[in-house]
Amino acid sequence: MEDYVQMWGDIAARHEKEWKETWGNNDTTGPLVYRRDVVPYKQIVRAVRLKADQPICWGAADCLDQTLSHCAAGKHETCKQHANDCFLCKAEAESA
Repeated sequence: MEDYVQMWGDIAARHEKEWKETWGNNDTTGPLVYRRDVVPYKQIVRAVRLKADQPICWGAADCLDQTLSHCAAGKHETCKQHANDCFLCKAEAESA
């Protein structure tokens, strides 16, 4: 399973690199192309990591950074960058 996680991680990294080189400086179209061409691969990586019982960052829906902490509420694993910005906490607050 680890090889599978690595394979999808490499694919996602390649797509993100290609996006940065081509669209990274385009403020108008860049974000749309990112959602179309990069985010789906990042979502696959996150799903494969979950299936392999590996932690994922719940701070942003497309974050692939290593989890090192928990969100400010202490409920969800996040990377260092997203410790104060947890999208699961936001979704829980909106549904309450």
